[in-house]
Amino acid sequence: MDEKGRTFEAHGHYTASTNGKIHLNKHPSIGGTYTGIEPMGLFWSMVQSPGQKKGIRYVKLDVTQPSNVELSLYPGYLGINELQDSKPMTTTRILRVFMDEHMERFEVKVGRVRGTLIKPKGQLTNNVLNKNMIHVGLIDNAFDGVCSGPFPGIIDMYGALGGLLEMRASLLANYGYAVLALGYCRYKDLPENFLRIDLDYFEASTFFQECVMTGGIGTIGLSKGAELAVTMAVYFPDKVKAVVSINGAHMHTGSAMKFRGQTLPYTGYDNSKLVIIDGNACSLELLDDPVDEAVFDFSRVKAEMLYIAVGDDLLCKTPFYAEEAIKRIRSLNKSNYRYLYYPGAGHLVQPPNTPLSDLAPHWFENINVMCGGRPKPHARAQEDSWKHILQFFQSNLKSSSKL
Repeated sequence: MDEKGRTFEAHGHYTASTNGKIHLNKHPSIGGTYTGIEPMGLFWSMVQSPGQKKGIRYVKLDVTQPSNVELSLYPGYLGINELQDSKPMTTTRILRVFMDEHMERFEVKVGRVRGTLIKPKGQLTNNVLNKNMIHVGLIDNAFDGVCSGPFPGIIDMYGALGGLLEMRASLLANYGYAVLALGYCRYKDLPENFLRIDLDYFEASTFFQECVMTGGIGTIGLSKGAELAVTMAVYFPDKVKAVVSINGAHMHTGSAMKFRGQTLPYTGYDNSKLVIIDGNACSLELLDDPVDEAVFDFSRVKAEMLYIAVGDDLLCKTPFYAEEAIKRIRSLNKSNYRYLYYPGAGHLVQPPNTPLSDLAPHWFENINVMCGGRPKPHARAQEDSWKHILQFFQSNLKSSSKL
C-alpha cells in the first residue's frame, strides 16, 4: 500500500523442496505475475490490486519512511483474483528503506528554486545555504553524521507531469552524493505546467554548485526532465560535468522557453495527433517535425553524457532522439557520450525493482497515455541501467561513493 492508500501486489507459484523450503535465487516461479528464477520478482512484477482506477503509477512519495511490504504464503497456485478472497497460511512484513540513518533531507526554498536536498550527514561547503532550508524527517541532529563532506552534487528531474519525486534522488544520495530533487512545475508555488517555465529558473538552480564539491555537478532526468538535464549542460557548460538523459529529446520541445529575455526555438506538440487505443492515448506522433533551430547545440557541451533509450516506448520516439543526438555529437568529432539501448523496456525507466508503469496521466488531457514496456525486459533494463548510472557518476564526478 502506498502513501495514498493504493495497493499493489505480485505473486509467484513455487514448488517447495522436500524439506519444505524455497530459495528464491535457486527455485523458479512457474506462474503468477512472473516466472523463472527471479529473487526480486515479487517487487518488480507488482501490479495494481483489482478494483482500482487504471493508470495508477507506483511511486514512493515519502522517502524518509520505509515502505511496508507484506509477504504471505498461500496453499496452492492461486490467481490474483482468487487471492483477494483467500486466507494466507502465514504472513510477515519487511521494510524497504530509501534513506538510511546516515542520510538527511531538507526542503529547498532558495530564491525561486523549489525542491529537496538529500545527502549524507555532514557539512556542505557553504553554511549560508542551510539557512534557506527546512530540515525534515527522521534526522534530529543535522551534520552530525559519519560523512564529513563536501559531497559531489547531482540535480535530479522528472517529467512533464511535474510535482516532486524523490525516490531516485534518495537512492543516489546513499552512494555519497548530495542530490537536489528539483521541481519545476505543479509543486509548491511553481507554475501549474511546464509551458510556463523558463531557463533562467534552471540557471538559478545551479546555486547548488557553490554548495558541493568543486569541479562541476551532474544532472539526471527522465523524459522532459532528461531534456532539461541536457539543456543545462548546453547553456551552463562550465557548471555541468556529467549528464544522464533517460528517454529525453535532443531538442527543446513543447514550449517557448525563455532565457535572459530571449525566446528559444522549439518543436511544438499537436494534441490532434494523439491516437486512442482501448481508451488510452498513444502519443508517438504528438511531436511536430523537428525544427532544426530547436536542436541542441552540442558543440557547447563540455560534460560527459550518458543517453538511455528504450525500444518499446509508446510515449515518444526515444531511440530516434538519442541517435540523433549522438549523430550530431559525432559530427563534431567529439566522443563525450555513451549510449544504452533496451529493446523491451518502456518509457518510465526507474531505479531497480520498481514496478512497470505502462500507463500515466496525460499532462493536459483527461486521459491516460501509453508508456509501453514488457515487465521482465523492463525490469532488466532498470537493473542494468542503474549500474551504469552509478558507474558513470562515479567516473565523472569526484565521489566519496560506496561503490
